[in-house]
Amino acid sequence: MTENATQPEGTNPDDADASTGSGTKDPTGVEGANPALNDTGNYKAPEVGEAPEPPENVEDLDLTPEGLADEPARQEDPDSPVEPENS
Repeated sequence: MTENATQPEGTNPDDADASTGSGTKDPTGVEGANPALNDTGNYKAPEVGEAPEPPENVEDLDLTPEGLADEPARQEDPDSPVEPENS
């Protein structure tokens, strides 16, 4: 780069107009850090509905992958020429 490089007219970052942009700043201080806010700093969507009821007996919950699965695990066929997915 040369020492006498000039900015094209209207592109000087020091005199950028503060009114141009997306509106209010993100309250987190980091633009785009809050996924619940849109580009203007407002909430993307209002909360709708009510929270689900908690389970009656939390001690009996099965939080293992098998307990959380919608269907039981399929057994691999030992005679199949296809390689297993986890090999």
